[in-house]
Amino acid sequence: MNKIFEKRFNILQDLLKEYEDELKNISDEEANQKPGSGGWSIAEVVYHISIAEKGIIQYIQKKLIDPAESKKAGLKSFYKAALLRYALRSSRKFRAPKVLDEPKGPYEKDQLLKDWQATRLQLEELYKKVPDEYIRHQLFRHPVVGKINLKQTLGFMADHMQRHLDQIRVIKVILRQPTG
Repeated sequence: MNKIFEKRFNILQDLLKEYEDELKNISDEEANQKPGSGGWSIAEVVYHISIAEKGIIQYIQKKLIDPAESKKAGLKSFYKAALLRYALRSSRKFRAPKVLDEPKGPYEKDQLLKDWQATRLQLEELYKKVPDEYIRHQLFRHPVVGKINLKQTLGFMADHMQRHLDQIRVIKVILRQPTG
């Protein structure tokens, strides 16, 4: 794997481990319980992140069939990716893009994690196959900001994972509060 990708991929791996740690001491019932404020359960959040990663892989695989048709990412792509990363790091709430399936639990947390780990292996294999001359090409199209390169895509994925990891931690606190 290219060194540019390896560092960012390792961040994704560390984040996946944090997800596993957050889920290991809760039951399927707790994972599927929605917070009192509404919104997604922990299991639905994990499903969302996993399915987003699958969609990213599928899109990039399609683009890698003929990567020469893609353009090199320029200043516009850099600017859009930076805005996306800033937005994901903010406290502002966003609706999931319509291209993603709406989570409809209940889910078995162990199966969700197993599926996600398999998806992650696919992502690793995909990034190992990217020819060096296309590293800076726009091979992913985010549904909101448009085309970004593969390094920017890994950055987006890490910020997306961190945002939802924080969400899971908040849900766990809410679920532990006594009802009154």
